[in-house]
Amino acid sequence: MTIKRTVKSKPISTIEIEVAIASLFNVRKYIIVSNISWGFISHEMDMALIAKTGFLKEIEIKISKSDFIKDFKKNHHHVDRFHRINQFYYAMPLYLYEKVKELIPEDAGIITCEYRLGLYIHATILRQA
Repeated sequence: MTIKRTVKSKPISTIEIEVAIASLFNVRKYIIVSNISWGFISHEMDMALIAKTGFLKEIEIKISKSDFIKDFKKNHHHVDRFHRINQFYYAMPLYLYEKVKELIPEDAGIITCEYRLGLYIHATILRQA
């Protein structure tokens, strides 16, 4: 008798996306910080990858379509007054990307995340910033 094991699909959480992004980028090349909300930058950032040059990659993590749409109502538009953010990405589960791909600005990079082998979350850059 053979027992067939099935893997249930479940929503991908923000923390799972953060871990997948950290493993996607070279941790020896960037300082990776999540949830910056004061002091360093003039607006809240879900993730920042800080290079030796002082420039930043900002990554805005979205897990729902409504969360994604709310981002366009913010006043800062992911730009800081010192112009340190030189790349901006939206990161999201692959299933959300299919629902919002027409809404993503052309200058924003896209990172999608999905389960691999039903065990871990894998991040992929679909479009460079």
